[in-house]
Amino acid sequence: MSTTTALDLLELADVQIRRLRHSEVAATTEQWESFDVTLHRLLLELTGPDAGYVQSQDPSRNALTIAVRTYPKPLRHPINTQLRTAEVAAYLNTTKVTVVRRVHRGALHAVKDGSEFRYASSSIDDRPDIRPSDPTDPHPLSRASCALGTMADLIRESRDHGPAVLERAGEVAGAALHLLSLAAVAARHTLAHGSLDDAIRPVLIGRYAERVIDSLRDAALQPASLDRLTSVQPERIPTSLNDRLEAALHAWQGSVRQEISQLIPSVDVLRQIANQGAHLCQVLAAFEPASSDSARHLHAAALALTQGDRAWGRLTTLARPSYQFVAASRELFETLSTVAKAFEHPTLNKCRVVNDLSSGVAVVSDLMILTRSLPDRLLAANVLWGPARALRHTDDRLHDRDRGRLVRVDQADAPDLTSTWETATGFWSCLPQLAPPSSAVHPTL
Repeated sequence: MSTTTALDLLELADVQIRRLRHSEVAATTEQWESFDVTLHRLLLELTGPDAGYVQSQDPSRNALTIAVRTYPKPLRHPINTQLRTAEVAAYLNTTKVTVVRRVHRGALHAVKDGSEFRYASSSIDDRPDIRPSDPTDPHPLSRASCALGTMADLIRESRDHGPAVLERAGEVAGAALHLLSLAAVAARHTLAHGSLDDAIRPVLIGRYAERVIDSLRDAALQPASLDRLTSVQPERIPTSLNDRLEAALHAWQGSVRQEISQLIPSVDVLRQIANQGAHLCQVLAAFEPASSDSARHLHAAALALTQGDRAWGRLTTLARPSYQFVAASRELFETLSTVAKAFEHPTLNKCRVVNDLSSGVAVVSDLMILTRSLPDRLLAANVLWGPARALRHTDDRLHDRDRGRLVRVDQADAPDLTSTWETATGFWSCLPQLAPPSSAVHPTL
């Protein structure tokens, strides 16, 4: 079983940049340009355009907004991204009016989005020769670029499938601070050992990085939440209970995310999220001291999730879960039961089990937040059904009750469904704080 977190990748990039400081081998133009493009892409993945991914109450948001806006003209914008008129104008060294005129003349393709235009980055890409770093390149700068590029992929995938990862105020600033610290060191090394003909871009990036670092230092926090972003490569046949637990969590997470992305998800899937969450909670509590606050909080969350599961009662959307989800859920349930029974087994790596269970806690936390509004939305869309004999008695349901039919469910039939589910989400959203980061990284500067 191979598990890599975004924090591991940031640490790997940090190690490579430290090696770069002790190397006298100059980076080539291609290696620097690949690092430059990767740096810009990861910064955008962390903050979003104009720091749109940063919470409004985050004290570092203004500084991050300025950081994104003042980044030196990118060599190449990230592939498959949408740009605004101001960004296109800056890239083409022209004005916004000129860009809009080009659109009206048909010289530049754009899509109307309200009162604004959106442009595909490929429409203005004049540096297709800049490629991602070669993973087989032994140069430390290339290896750092590979680590940061993979980290950007992890953040993008997480953002596409769930809520923001860096949700604590100051964590985005902390990640950006660390990233720009690496960039400043890489720029200084390139200037010291590279050709003066290629010094313009490293000078721009180095000056930019040092200026932004000073503006972020006071508001930055350690980006511990990056440890929740994982990439798992399970073994085909797990050889230990620890490997089996990691593989079961990975398979279940993938299947449940696919299920809740359906237009009308199955109620069985939603109930399984709460059910598996309660089970994870109980097993994790067994590894905590019985009188600790963590154990009490876990037991309270398990109770809230159990109530959230039962609130669905016999309701259904008439959609069935996939075979893959059913199989993954069964395997996770059996694995958790086995882990609970093997609590005192000498071959069980308890530290690894706690980390895996904590990762499972973080997964369910994200899923509960994603589905928080689903009960209300399903009721409003009139896609929830229930047996007429188990619901309110009304005149228009007499015939359906006699025949044992399903009828549409409205808010009066399930008055506590939405509030109970939100209560379970509120309990569960606090639990990722129980999972401490497995490692800590510190800026190179």
